[in-house]
Amino acid sequence: MATDVSSGIGFVRFWAAAPALDVVALCRSHSDQNKLAGAATDGKNTLHTNTHDGSKERAGDATEDLRQPQEQDVQENGKTLNILLLGLGDIHHILFTASRLWKETNRGYRIHFFVHEEAPEVLARHLLLLDVVNDTAMSLREKTETFIDLYANSRLLPKTVAYIHERQTLLTDFVCEEQPHPLDALVDLSHLKHRQRDEIQEVMTAWHPAVQFDVDALREQRLRHCYGQRFDYKVNLMDWNYQMNLSPMVPILHWRQYKRFALTGVTFETRLADHTDPNRTLSSYTKATDTKRGQNVKVRGFWGDIVNGPFYAYGAETRQRYRDRLFRKVGDSQRYNSHDIMTFNLSSILYSLEEMRVSLRRAKAKFGCWMQTQFRRATAREQS
Repeated sequence: MATDVSSGIGFVRFWAAAPALDVVALCRSHSDQNKLAGAATDGKNTLHTNTHDGSKERAGDATEDLRQPQEQDVQENGKTLNILLLGLGDIHHILFTASRLWKETNRGYRIHFFVHEEAPEVLARHLLLLDVVNDTAMSLREKTETFIDLYANSRLLPKTVAYIHERQTLLTDFVCEEQPHPLDALVDLSHLKHRQRDEIQEVMTAWHPAVQFDVDALREQRLRHCYGQRFDYKVNLMDWNYQMNLSPMVPILHWRQYKRFALTGVTFETRLADHTDPNRTLSSYTKATDTKRGQNVKVRGFWGDIVNGPFYAYGAETRQRYRDRLFRKVGDSQRYNSHDIMTFNLSSILYSLEEMRVSLRRAKAKFGCWMQTQFRRATAREQS
């Protein structure tokens, strides 16, 4: 085939290529496997773990045996997990893990995610998506739709563009540490150099609606380079890629949905509205050579993925308890599609995070009332 697959994947990764993972559950599974292997080696029928031995402690072994008393689990869970996310281009592991911390077996963990991305455009997008997740002014539905539109589409709704413009200045001040921001308690930028902060600031400045970014023309250039001489038959090549590569791995992905992404870049449409404005958060720079002057330059364009799409992180899988209902078939066709799965997964994540935030506020208020009661009682005893 005349398709340049490596060119179609792109040079800057904006979307993950695998579903989200619960890091705490993964560490528990890894810890349990180590315990079983250790018990088999020692020839014992019971599991023993010395979690207070600093020489043997590992970040992944941060759990006790699930069959031990819950009080011991709480003590064991009072640990820190340090997780490195290297070049994933996505924050889906962070969001999904944080949304599962309400579980009884996950409480007490302190998790530090260290995110490394080569492109400053990806880091800037991470901050914007985290800002959307933590925006308490929006309803759950509005937050989900804004996240999906911003995350997956190359063209945006006008209200999404207005939202980016509204948050642009606040995020720039947050990166420059000029104004307090709600992300101060969640994101630590102290590991970044001043040059890297300046690069992120420049990326956010390019999100302004006045900055030109013809995403349709740039995507067409990418498609012409990817399909080469068979560009006129690109729909057939897209169908082949879908049938041979994508459909076996993601059966919930519908052909029409993938075709719309591959041709236009608008993956998920919201309420039959028109996506009229370019998604400037998908603009990026890549290294190139100026053939006239023989110098290395950076070229701004659309250098993201044009063959696989943004389906895998949130729209390919769901939790096992909901899988039978969401992946059921009617005849030979799936009852739901990738957009439905992504909407459900993101709504579930955002709802869990919001409930945890509300529960924390209630706990603080309850603790404050208890402290006031104790203070009044102590004052009354002193006066008597």
